[in-house]
Amino acid sequence: MVVKKTFSSPAIFQHNIPRLLLLALVGLVLLGLAAVLSYLYGRSVERAGMAPIGQVVDLQRQLELVEDERAELHKRITKQARSRLLDQELVKAAKVQQKLLQEERSSMEEELAFLRNIVSTDKQKKGLKIQNFRLEKDLEEGDYRYRFSVSQVLKDSTTVIGRIYLSVVGLQDGKKRILKLEALAEDKMSSIKMRFRYFQEVDEIIHLPEGFVADELTLEIKPKNRGVAPLTETFEWRLSDT
Repeated sequence: MVVKKTFSSPAIFQHNIPRLLLLALVGLVLLGLAAVLSYLYGRSVERAGMAPIGQVVDLQRQLELVEDERAELHKRITKQARSRLLDQELVKAAKVQQKLLQEERSSMEEELAFLRNIVSTDKQKKGLKIQNFRLEKDLEEGDYRYRFSVSQVLKDSTTVIGRIYLSVVGLQDGKKRILKLEALAEDKMSSIKMRFRYFQEVDEIIHLPEGFVADELTLEIKPKNRGVAPLTETFEWRLSDT
């Protein structure tokens, strides 16, 4: 009879197998977890190291944007400044032009009034006339420029011939004094020659002596023509507006 021998594991070993498997599984889990944590830690370190570089790049981009905006704003300000300067220059030019036009208009109105007086048919306006008298200070001390026109109505078309006399009344050393043209004119002329058909312009300079205070200026028109009455007119010594 053959006797079969059977072997059996000790009870202790049999009971430890599930426990060993559990420990091995736990070990694998821990290793995997450690690997994951290590990976995550490495990424975090990498990101931590890259963060300052990224901030620098972002900041550089922001600075570039700010610089672009500043440059654009400077262009706009410069353009607006030039535009305002141009507007100011245009306004100044317009004001000057307006003033010139106003002066031209005034001059034309004076000339029109002057011509109307010449061609007037009013019997009361017949004879000689003194018009547009002006008195202005000249460049030299004591020098004065006087201007006026003498005319006649066109109906009387005869050429007028004669002389124009001038005198200035004033005070010197507290006393009244009358200075005639020869004492005032540089060339010592005593009168101004007159010869015209329609009108004659007079533009001369006189010099007042030092200490003389003028009060009025008198013009005497003395024609030689028969039938043409002489004319005397006195003007207050007052400088005309320039």
